[in-house]
Amino acid sequence: MYFGSLKTSFTIFIVIFTMIFVGMSGYFFRNMASENISERIMQKNMSISKFVSNQIEMYLANAIEAVETAAAFSSESNGDLELIQNEIFRMYDNFSYFDLIFFMDDTGKIQFSKPANPEVTEVNVYRFRDYYIDVMRTRETAVSRLFLSTILSKPHFVLAAPVFSDGELIGLIGGGIPIENIKKIIQINQEEFDGNIWVFDSYGSLAVDPYESEISTIKIMENSIIEKNGKVHDYISLIDKQESFFGTRKIDYGVYNVASSFVESTGWMVMVEQSVGSFISETDAFNKQLRNFMFVIIILSIIIGIIFSNSITKPIEILVKDVEKIGSENYHIETENLDYYDEVRELRTAFHQMGNRIDKQISDLEISNENVKNLKRRLSDVLESFFSAVVVCDKFGEINFANKAVEMVTGYSKEEIIGLKLNEFYEKISVNPDNINSKNPENIVTTFETEIEIKSKNSGIVPVSLSFSPLKKEGGERTGIIIGIRDLKEVKYLEEELKREDRIRTLGELSASIIHDIGNPLAGMSNLIEILKEDYVEEESKKEVLGIMEKEVADLNKMVIEFLDFTKKKGIKKEKISLNQVVLEVVNLFKVEAKKRQISISINDSSKKIFVNIDRLDVKQAIMNIFKNSLYAVEDKGTIRIDINEDSDKIALIIADDGVGIEKDKMNKIFDPFFTTKESGTGLGLPIAYKSIKANGGYLTVRSIKGRGTEFTILFPK
Repeated sequence: MYFGSLKTSFTIFIVIFTMIFVGMSGYFFRNMASENISERIMQKNMSISKFVSNQIEMYLANAIEAVETAAAFSSESNGDLELIQNEIFRMYDNFSYFDLIFFMDDTGKIQFSKPANPEVTEVNVYRFRDYYIDVMRTRETAVSRLFLSTILSKPHFVLAAPVFSDGELIGLIGGGIPIENIKKIIQINQEEFDGNIWVFDSYGSLAVDPYESEISTIKIMENSIIEKNGKVHDYISLIDKQESFFGTRKIDYGVYNVASSFVESTGWMVMVEQSVGSFISETDAFNKQLRNFMFVIIILSIIIGIIFSNSITKPIEILVKDVEKIGSENYHIETENLDYYDEVRELRTAFHQMGNRIDKQISDLEISNENVKNLKRRLSDVLESFFSAVVVCDKFGEINFANKAVEMVTGYSKEEIIGLKLNEFYEKISVNPDNINSKNPENIVTTFETEIEIKSKNSGIVPVSLSFSPLKKEGGERTGIIIGIRDLKEVKYLEEELKREDRIRTLGELSASIIHDIGNPLAGMSNLIEILKEDYVEEESKKEVLGIMEKEVADLNKMVIEFLDFTKKKGIKKEKISLNQVVLEVVNLFKVEAKKRQISISINDSSKKIFVNIDRLDVKQAIMNIFKNSLYAVEDKGTIRIDINEDSDKIALIIADDGVGIEKDKMNKIFDPFFTTKESGTGLGLPIAYKSIKANGGYLTVRSIKGRGTEFTILFPK
């Protein structure tokens, strides 16, 4: 049997699962049953104790009633000792409760008794007996402690009832309760009980000892330690408390569970004890039954597991044999004998049909392979005829095709390039793969194009356009990339010429515009100078005129500086910058003004740093111009919201306000130089921002609703 097979594994799984489940269940039920058995045994012991206590209580109640009846008749005799003697002797003869009856006068001397013992009664005085003291003091019936009778010379209890004459206490009638009678009550209950039953009087004297058939002397049981509710007690203290209890007692010959109750009228304690061994034997019997049951369940689970696993694995084995036939020449599968396992029959039929299709598919595959070869040849011819250089590499980054135009652009022949790894090719033409994110072909998932400079073998530095397209199978699996390399020397030259002409044309327009904007303040300043020439102008007025001229000169200077910023050509130095940090620096510059005007500014960037490749100072100035434009457009207690988002191919910075907004007919002019809607504006802030963002490879767009606010969006490529 192979232990890694499904049949074996499934059977073992069912067996282990069943064993774990049965084991846990058995452990749970064993503990629960043990607790129930223990509780049941303790309750049984307490029931026996209470039952015995009630029987002794009834026995004593009848005996007390007999003594009190005799005392009542004796009290009617007016002290006639003969009548008293007749009454108590009659009670002795008619009731089996007593082994002794006597009359004791108020001095403690026994006048007569039955059975009689003249040597004792004529000499002794019993004023120190507890029953004599209790009757004389309470004038009520009393029960003595266990003592050794001097008349009978054996232990017994005495029930004593007072005798009166004309209301005066003249003595008492005492009836001795033989311990044998109490023992008989115990023996009746002992017959079906395998434990021990003890009886103690209220002073701890032993009245019934289960280990002795007869008690001839007064004996006090050794003060055993009893554990009750986790605390340790001695049985004498428990007698004093007169409280029923459960507990355990440890003695030389074992540990016992004990339960006690009390005879209410006398305070005697009945203690029932049972060896812990009884509990253990009963628990062992239950555990044995439980083990047998668990064994049967495990055996059944093994049988069921084998049957169940066979029912699952047999069809699979048949199917495996059928699959093995497919590889042979005779792969025909018989399905007529499958009267069961419908799913397997369907699978076998499907494999049969598949086998019949294999030959046709192989033939079609050969034809397809030939077509692919022809297609490759035609594709190679097409790529060779391209004016642009084309390089093809597989998914492992190895170049396996290059056309003739590669040599014209890079200076290297296709024989020098084919077989190189892509990073080796980059090294030859001095390209940093990190700048185009294509060091590994797996990184290229969509077609994209980028402009960089390469180092040609013969021509030095050459500006080129690199285009990357992934090669994919029909299912979408990438198999390589196609790299197009286009020489941009001529294109760059034409672009520079067009830019030069555009700058000249723009400079002319800007010059005309700035001359117009400078002319007005210059004319005003000329008028102010004429005022200063007049002799009648007061000194205070001259200072005011000079202040106005100073402000106008400052405004003109600001206009000229911004004009120069707009027109001059800057060198862009890009670096990897945290866009979040740049935005935070801009907001901090205007925080005081915003707080003064109670303008709320919120930045939503998810606390994630987003990096862009930009000229830090150039983009910061652009963001500052846009933010300042929003700040001035918002009235006091307005809001400005800044969002920074990132997706797979771009990064977006949104600056939105709830200000006055821009009229629809002015929206297409806001990026024109010197166009402004503010009285003190130069109209160059947004054009400068637009120019800076575009120079850093980004896009700046705006949308606005008059009276509801404006939203600027800056997009940077990743």
